[in-house]
Amino acid sequence: MTTDKELRAKAEKDIARLSKGHPKDRQGNIFDWNEERRCFTRKDDKGQLWVKGINSTVPGYWANCDNQSNTNQDGLPVTCNTPHFAFIFEQGETRKCDGCGKDFKINIMVSK
Repeated sequence: MTTDKELRAKAEKDIARLSKGHPKDRQGNIFDWNEERRCFTRKDDKGQLWVKGINSTVPGYWANCDNQSNTNQDGLPVTCNTPHFAFIFEQGETRKCDGCGKDFKINIMVSK
């Protein structure tokens, strides 16, 4: 069984290698490495930010920020829901959200 420390080292090697590239999505859009978000990003013509995960040898998933902020016009709480790319070994770690700026706990949900 591979330890979290070994997985972390393997992921860092993959990031060092892959972050130099510029992957494309199915529509041919080019993504650039974003060190702050630790994934690939691009902005479209409307200013919308798009994110792309890393094709690593270590399993990676999307973890959405579950912080609730204020309320909407109906008085219901609004969830941040900003996606963050996280490796399997980061399960349960705390990370600062790029969207709301608050700390959240990475909770990776994997279906069987």
